[in-house]
This record gives sequence, C-alpha cells and structure tokens, in this order.
Amino acid sequence: MTVPVIGETSCGEAIGSSFQDAGRTCYYRGDFFHPDLYCVIASGDSMAPEIEDGDEIVCDPRVQPTHGDLVHYMIHGESAVKVYVVDNDAHIAQFVPYNSSDTFKTRTIRLDDEEAAELKIIKVVAVNKLKFNNKSARLKLIGRS
Repeated sequence: MTVPVIGETSCGEAIGSSFQDAGRTCYYRGDFFHPDLYCVIASGDSMAPEIEDGDEIVCDPRVQPTHGDLVHYMIHGESAVKVYVVDNDAHIAQFVPYNSSDTFKTRTIRLDDEEAAELKIIKVVAVNKLKFNNKSARLKLIGRS
C-alpha cells in the first residue's frame, strides 16, 4: 500500500514545512493501513541511526502517542521528529533528539500553557530506510566519525 508524502520534516533543527514534490507517495508495509496515514521525509541526522536524512517516515494520526514514542510534532509552523517524553507532574512534554549537541536541542512545551493548544503530536509507525549502507552514521554511533 502507498501513503501520500505531505512534506519534509526536521530530524535536526526544527524547520518550517515546505515541499515541492506534489503527488509523491511512499510504501507502507504495516498491518494497519487506513487513508489517514501520511509520510514525511527526514531532513537532518539528529535521530540517526534510526532515522537518517532522506528516510521516509510514516505517521498515523489515529494512534494516541505515549511516553517514549517516536513522534512527528508540529507547532507554530515548525515540524520535527523526536522522542516524546511526558512529565505529567511537571505538566511538560519534551521532544528529545537521539543525538545531543548544541545543534540539536530538546524542545519543551508546558502542557498547561496556551502554546500547548497549537501543538499537534502524531505517532511514527514506520520508517523506510533509503540509505542502507550509511557508513558515516555507523561510525558516528561508535564514536569513530
């Protein structure tokens, strides 16, 4: 089955949504196909090695994300894929990259703030790896880049 590619999303610094490839689709091999599934293309390497630049990320808006899920989040025109971390006691949601550096920051949003009303969080259900022999990602992972 195929799902529509709706845009590009950051896997690095948060970016605005822009996309020029109308009509593009990607494959979804999961068990729960429905017409609301969509795909975004990864831009950046903050989520490497699981998600690398150019990979296709399939998202399901019908599934409620929970603590620890990979999510595609959107707020105020910014779009990114990160790990969803919820602290209900502190009333915050955090979007955490795998790779920490000054370039890749954790985004924190107070859940009791007006800003939270603008937040959209969609669960990532599949990643289509498009770079099967990414030596640079493997070397970076073991600290030998």
